[in-house]
Amino acid sequence: MLQEPRSESPAPAKAIPWKRLIHVAWILGLAIAGGVAYSVRIAGSSSHPTHAASTDPKILARVGDALITESDLLAAWAKKPPFSNTDASQHAAVVLEDLIRRELYFAEATRTRFTEREDVRAAWKRWVTSRFREELESALPASQSVEDAAIEAYFQDHAAQFTAPERRRLAIIRIGPSPVSREGKPEELEPRIARVRELAVSQAAAARDFGDLAAIHSSHLSSRRNGGDVGWLNRAQAARTWPAAVVEAAFLLAAPGDISPIIPTDEGWFLLKLVERQEGQLASLDSVRERIRRELGQSRKAEAETALLDELRSRHRVEIHTERLSAMEDPRATHPPESFHAQRPPSLPAP
Repeated sequence: MLQEPRSESPAPAKAIPWKRLIHVAWILGLAIAGGVAYSVRIAGSSSHPTHAASTDPKILARVGDALITESDLLAAWAKKPPFSNTDASQHAAVVLEDLIRRELYFAEATRTRFTEREDVRAAWKRWVTSRFREELESALPASQSVEDAAIEAYFQDHAAQFTAPERRRLAIIRIGPSPVSREGKPEELEPRIARVRELAVSQAAAARDFGDLAAIHSSHLSSRRNGGDVGWLNRAQAARTWPAAVVEAAFLLAAPGDISPIIPTDEGWFLLKLVERQEGQLASLDSVRERIRRELGQSRKAEAETALLDELRSRHRVEIHTERLSAMEDPRATHPPESFHAQRPPSLPAP
């Protein structure tokens, strides 16, 4: 009596040097191509198995000329979710019935020449290519194989990549056309910002930000009630918010408490005060070690795949008709996406 198969964790795959990929690819290609050809030949063959084959104890059933073996059933059984009862023979019968149905459908598809349809052939080609590529990629270098020395060297050579940018915490006063401005003419606003700067300099030690000066004089609505404090910003963030002249002045302020000169812009006059500053900080190697390991692993994998594709191109001639290619038009310009979905071939059964 068949026993329900036990699930075992597969042994971890060993990394294969990329120089052996071509040899591996050749063997796998022959194996997969041979397997596909054999399955089609079996389905379409008119010959019958011998009596010895049909009575082989490892053969459980036959559908036409297709044989279902114990190994077929065990492989399919292992993929099933747990059954509600513990009768292994009943479980085996259920799995076998599923395999018989699959063979019946495939036999009828072959008889009606469904397997010769262009969309089905294209689906088979995609499936074989996908499985073949998966087998090849399993032989490519894994990220776990990246040496610590390589990680440390990459960290040192790309320190800027792992350095957080310098940040400034700033307070601002903007005087310009705004519903909160009582004065609106340029000749009136310029003297006003000059007076505000004098007051700000005289009160610099009394507050970290601009305090009440921002509430009284600033037209920057989101910060005027907070002493003009706009929080922490790096140079890129500031550039998305303020005019270039304001950003440049902000990152020239050296010490907390420093106040900028008056900055004229198309958006009005600005006054800045440095509240705090934080220099750019290099991350620790330990905090980015796994990130570097993944990046180097992906880079090595891409290099190995490129080398493999170069070898395949040298083995299989590739010709591109550039004139015809340049004349091609995007089919999506004349066909809605739904038409492509409707023409998709049916999904292939799980291997």
